[in-house]
Amino acid sequence: LMKVIVRTNQREFRKKIELFYGNRCAVCSMKKILEAAHIKPKSDEGIDHHTNGLFLCRNHHYAFDNYLFGINPETLIIENDDKELKIEEIKLNTKNKKTPSKTFLEWRWERYISKNFDAF
Repeated sequence: LMKVIVRTNQREFRKKIELFYGNRCAVCSMKKILEAAHIKPKSDEGIDHHTNGLFLCRNHHYAFDNYLFGINPETLIIENDDKELKIEEIKLNTKNKKTPSKTFLEWRWERYISKNFDAF
């Protein structure tokens, strides 16, 4: 038997992200296989609000959730130290210059920089 986790509000969260940012990956601009990603996960008291989310392709969603890259909250530049990931330091793509909440980005950035999650 396969265990399926049903997340309430995920469909509504995805729609909010799409309306706010547009229909493309925030990192690579891909228009297919998109997922709504939480910047601050719900498991860490994150909320289903468009300012706490990004539209990411499946690959970048996985990489983001595993802290393989970070988004600088001051510059919105994507940074990483993994040569295999091959993400250049590019600006986050957002529709109409709308950006996620700086508070959520700061929360995520602190964890990306330290990569020591037990400290939080």
